[in-house]
Amino acid sequence: MTRIKALLLSLTLALSMTAQDKLFTLEDLNFGGNNYANLQPKNMFLTWWGDQLVQTDVEECYTIDVKTGKKRLLFTLDDINKWAQSDDSVRYVRHLMNATFPYPDKPLVAVGNRKAYILVDFKAKKTVWQDSISGQTANDWNSASRATAYVEDHQLYIADGQGKKHQLTTDGSREIVYGQSVHRDEFGITKGTFWSPDGQRLAFYRMDQSMVTDYPQVDIYPAPLPTSPTSTRWPAPIPTSSPSASTTCAHRRPSTSRPPLSTMLQQRCSNPATSPTWPGAPTRSTSSCRS
Repeated sequence: MTRIKALLLSLTLALSMTAQDKLFTLEDLNFGGNNYANLQPKNMFLTWWGDQLVQTDVEECYTIDVKTGKKRLLFTLDDINKWAQSDDSVRYVRHLMNATFPYPDKPLVAVGNRKAYILVDFKAKKTVWQDSISGQTANDWNSASRATAYVEDHQLYIADGQGKKHQLTTDGSREIVYGQSVHRDEFGITKGTFWSPDGQRLAFYRMDQSMVTDYPQVDIYPAPLPTSPTSTRWPAPIPTSSPSASTTCAHRRPSTSRPPLSTMLQQRCSNPATSPTWPGAPTRSTSSCRS
C-alpha cells in the first residue's frame, strides 16, 4: 500500500513538472500570434485613497481589495464630466489615469486638463472647487491650502484657494529660471517648487543660466510650406541653454516664500542655514554642469 501511494505521488509530481516545463510556441511569442495578446503584461495605473487602493483607468476608477484583488466600480469618466458640468472649451476631462485622491477621509477626486483643475465630490456628485490653469506651466497644487504655485511668462506666481493671483518674482527670463527642475531632472529632482505640509510656505528654485553657452539647435520647420516654386525655406536657429554641453555651470539656489494667503513675506536663502526645513524641500545651493 505504501508503494502504491509513493507511485501515485511520483506520477503526480511528474505531471506537474511536465506542465511547468511547457515551452512557448511562435503563436505565443510573435507579435500578431493567436495567443500573443493573452501573454502580454497589462499596465495598471494605481493610486491610494487613504488606505484604499484605487485603479485609475482611462474611463473608470475602481477600488481594489488588496486581499482578494476584487474590483468595485467607483465612478466613470462620463460620471465625472456630468457632475462637473464639463464642456469642450474649459473643463472637459479626457481620461482618469492621472486622477488623484488628495484627502484620505473625504470622497474627493482631483481631475483636470490643460485648462482647469477640478475637485469633484463623487458621493455628493458635484464639483466643490476648481481653478483655471490655462497658460500656466510647472503647476504645483497644495491640498491643505488649495493654493497653486506656477510659472507664467518666466515669473513665479501663486493662486490662493480663492483664485486670487499673486506674483512672487519680477526678474524671471530665459536666463533666470524660477520654479522648475534643472534641465534633465538631475539628481532625482523632477520639479522646482516645494510646498510646506500646511501650504503656508513655498520653497522654490532660482536658476541663473546667463553664463551658460547656448546649444545650437535648429528648427528645420520654421515656417509654413512655401507657396511659390521659387521660394526658399531656411532652417531657423533656436539656441537652448544646456549645462551638460557647456563648460560653464548654471547656478541654482533654494529660496522660500510665505504666500500672501498668510503673510506676504519673501526670504531669499543663500546658504544651507537658512534653507527650508520641511521634508522634500531643497536644502542647499547646487550647480549643474558637465565635469
